[in-house]
Order: sequence, then structure tokens, then C-alpha cells
Amino acid sequence: MNPPKIYTNFLRTPFQKDEKAQQILELLQEKDRNRGEICEILNLPRTTVYDILKDLEYHGYVERYLEPGIRRIRGRRKVFWRLK
Repeated sequence: MNPPKIYTNFLRTPFQKDEKAQQILELLQEKDRNRGEICEILNLPRTTVYDILKDLEYHGYVERYLEPGIRRIRGRRKVFWRLK
């Protein structure tokens, strides 16, 4: 009996996700944006955008920061992304 195959999730290089990573970088050149804005403009699912942003962050292309200002009464502050 053969052992089961083990599938591992390797980090992609930032641009293996075809043109989507490049489109996100171009949007962030204009101004800092949150994930919702990026999803709406590029018409991409939130999880796809998040995965690409995390890869770009890992490789040093972008960084994230919390919405400036006082804390909201309800919910979390928005997370914005910018080029490094």
C-alpha cells in the first residue's frame, strides 16, 4: 500500500498569481487602500485579495497598518495596505 500524498502549501512568489498581484500594486501606487476597496475595484474575491496581499507583505512589497484615529465604538478598525 502506498503512503498518502502530502500536499503542502508553499508560498508563491508575488507575481505567480498572474496579473492580479501587479494590478494590486498599481492600485496601491495611487493611494493606500483597504481590502474591501481593492476587491470592489478589481472585482476579486476577498480571500484571493487577502492571499495576494499576504504574499506581497511576506516578500516585502507592501505593509499594513490600522486605520488612523480613535477606536471605533463597534467593530475593529480597518486595515489599510501601502507600498513599502
